[in-house]
Amino acid sequence: MTENFDLNRSRLTTSSNVGSPGKFIFLLTNCNLEKASIPFGPQFGDQFVQAGDDVATCFSSFSKEFPLFSTANRSKLCISSNGYITVDQPKTSAKASLTSSYPVLVPFNYDMRSLGNNILYRTTKDQNILNLVDRDISLLKSVSSFKSKEAIVVTYNNVPYYEIRNILFRYQVVIATDYKNTYTIFNYDRIDRSGYHNIGFSEPSACNKSINVRFNLTKSNLTTNSNVDVPGKFVFLLTKCNKVVVPTPPPEDMLKLECHSNGFEAGFSLKQLSVKTVPYSIRFSGNNNCSSVNKTSVGRIRNGRLWIGSNYTECVIKSSEENDNIVFVQKLILEYKAKRPVHSSPISFGYKVKCYLKRKVKEKMNLEVEDEIQNYPSINGTSNFQLELKMTRPDSDKEQQMVTIGDRLRFTLNLPNAPKDVKTSPQNCYATRIDGSGRYDLISNRCVSPNVKETTVITSLATSLNQFSWELSAFRYFGDSNTVVIVCEVLVCKNDAFWRLSEECKRCGQTSNRRKRRLNDEEENQAVVLQKRTVSSEPIYIIEKPQRQEQKARQKDNGAILKPTGIAIIAILATIVLVMGAVLIKKRL
Repeated sequence: MTENFDLNRSRLTTSSNVGSPGKFIFLLTNCNLEKASIPFGPQFGDQFVQAGDDVATCFSSFSKEFPLFSTANRSKLCISSNGYITVDQPKTSAKASLTSSYPVLVPFNYDMRSLGNNILYRTTKDQNILNLVDRDISLLKSVSSFKSKEAIVVTYNNVPYYEIRNILFRYQVVIATDYKNTYTIFNYDRIDRSGYHNIGFSEPSACNKSINVRFNLTKSNLTTNSNVDVPGKFVFLLTKCNKVVVPTPPPEDMLKLECHSNGFEAGFSLKQLSVKTVPYSIRFSGNNNCSSVNKTSVGRIRNGRLWIGSNYTECVIKSSEENDNIVFVQKLILEYKAKRPVHSSPISFGYKVKCYLKRKVKEKMNLEVEDEIQNYPSINGTSNFQLELKMTRPDSDKEQQMVTIGDRLRFTLNLPNAPKDVKTSPQNCYATRIDGSGRYDLISNRCVSPNVKETTVITSLATSLNQFSWELSAFRYFGDSNTVVIVCEVLVCKNDAFWRLSEECKRCGQTSNRRKRRLNDEEENQAVVLQKRTVSSEPIYIIEKPQRQEQKARQKDNGAILKPTGIAIIAILATIVLVMGAVLIKKRL
């Protein structure tokens, strides 16, 4: 608001508007009460939209009876930093569309930036606030009577244009309902630049039609125009159906799949299973020793579902490669017994389940150390050290994820950003099956294990402080296992003088020409080993590459290969990160 007092600057000391030369009195508050926004701020329960450009924050703290806009039972409302509001799904594009496939309310739209404290929202049933809302809605001539029961208040409080911070937008949106009709109130206070000409709302698939309404407001004078004779205020009806639509919830999915790093679980809906009134059982496809489940498997029932699961290495689960993913596939068989077994066969349904595990590796192992030394300045207190273990080829720093038998591999164990006062001493590293059974030694007592002495060599210097590496030829660690875990037993030691180090804190082959002097009692009592830890990698999956049928037959005849000269595919060291689970449902056998 701008007002010129129209004073003659050459007569300021002699003129007046109150009869006293040099004195002027003016009213600075000149706002119509009906134009004032609904009170807002944290003291009223408001929360803030997250900070950022092109961001959205969703909330669901409103009643299921609240029609948005002609449809009740909505899941969430999402507020965009760019000025518009969507229903059920967040949108962050700079410009909203009134012909979109999702419900959207656009009171104003421009490319704006949330500062984390200038876009506020809340749901309210406070009667004092609802009275203010009803007062504004009653200004609309088509409204004879309306008593709101719940309201949503969204305030854009001096939100800047994303490129120029002194271009600001200040307005408020109120959405109110009596659970039969829903109205919206726009209060515009400051609009420094014309936005996109798309003020309105849309609601696809409402009452068997698509609703797209453009309010046709003049974007250049939103603060001075009105449809209720109050400058800057607009009131609109959003409910366009004769009756509020209450969507019928979709039937519960028969199958829910949960993928984990070492196996999966599939949960069958008890409600869907009981549709047929005959006994049923669920099992894995193929000949295997995995047990089946049925409605009497009480220990397998939770959250209204009957669960069956397995590790990826069991129950004839097949594995393959797909881009950067390892894919595990198996079919589950749901079988209903026939009502008349003598005359008919059981009814069976097959459900193919897939789990995708990402093979891209960043960190391989983690080691956390709590220091126990209180008089060692550089490592005093509690520190967190992270050991990283990666596998590469000897001539490359690129991490490898799949190699073939006989390839040379380098394993590097590193403690990045470690202080010079600390050194690591790997004691033993070995491979074990995913269930913890079996042990295949790679590093024993800080040196190469006799098991792999002919094909393995330590490549790091014996004097290295925080890096340890070795090379070996790739092979399958266990002939009967497709999955292994690498376990390393590591000491974190004080990097003290060589003659003071205990044998376990020295590297393999580390020697010194200096003579060891005798320690006094105080020195003997000072600990050199700061911490002993055993750390494990995530599961390592051995993926078979496609082979000709005769190779497969030969492999079957020869049995499992235990040595590096075998024909099986290698194990790779990797932290397997779960990215998604997919279910292919209901293919009638």
